[in-house]
Amino acid sequence: AMAGADGRMELECTMDEQDVIVLDNGSGYLKVGFSGEDAPRAVLPTVMATTVAGDEQREEELGVAPGDSMAAAKKSQAFFGDEALGQVGANVTRPVQRGSVVMQPPHREALECLWEHAFRNVLGVESEELPVIIADALPLGQAAYPSRQWTAEVMFEKLKVKSLAIFNTAVLSLFSTGRTRGLVVESGEGVTQAVPVFAGYAIPHAIFRMEVAGQDITAKVHEVMAKELGGHRSTGLPVMQAMKEKVCRVAADYDSAMHGPDTDDEEAKSFELPDSTIIKVGKQVRTGAPEVL
Repeated sequence: AMAGADGRMELECTMDEQDVIVLDNGSGYLKVGFSGEDAPRAVLPTVMATTVAGDEQREEELGVAPGDSMAAAKKSQAFFGDEALGQVGANVTRPVQRGSVVMQPPHREALECLWEHAFRNVLGVESEELPVIIADALPLGQAAYPSRQWTAEVMFEKLKVKSLAIFNTAVLSLFSTGRTRGLVVESGEGVTQAVPVFAGYAIPHAIFRMEVAGQDITAKVHEVMAKELGGHRSTGLPVMQAMKEKVCRVAADYDSAMHGPDTDDEEAKSFELPDSTIIKVGKQVRTGAPEVL
């Protein structure tokens, strides 16, 4: 009996010490790291860019069948995350939109490449060696089956992971506080949702999900600033997102904040564009844009 108990204890210790890869497939950012650590090893935009393969003659030169976009991407150069956003004239793919994997090509293939990049180049590990936990914000129930089935197929058949578990992000957020029961309100890049959790399980029929989130605030900032700056070359979405993160705030009393005296200091109103121009951002952006939520 003691030998059996010692064996179980040894197994538990081995499992506790084993590294587990954690992937959070967000609409805006892919977070990747190891379980048990305080923060992700890397947070990169969920974006892949490939150099333009060109016309049919160019594809023939590369030895790629016409229309085979993924094979063309492998023959050409691929960029991921922030590096992808900086590419001019490249094909940009955002494989996760509104919290869900876009199941049509080339989006699925792009996410597969992002995962492989995260394992090999970011974490510096071979996926065959370790178990993987994936966090996603998919609606629970049958609607999630196609995406999760495809994810499992890629993880086991192509990336050859040792084992796989897929969890709802809200449940994992609650676990991180040491609770298994509560109401989790999440607002990310593409989705805002309120998820009741009981005994460690999300309650599907009680989830409230809204496709209004961070990207919609960024779009509002872009809309207002495009009018104010006209044809200024520094009004791209990455710049507008940086502006949102620096100057925008949610007002406790919207009417007073918009129509009352402006109490923000100069630093809170100022934003430096990539060409080193410093502009003053008005209330319509600083206070008005977050009201889309």
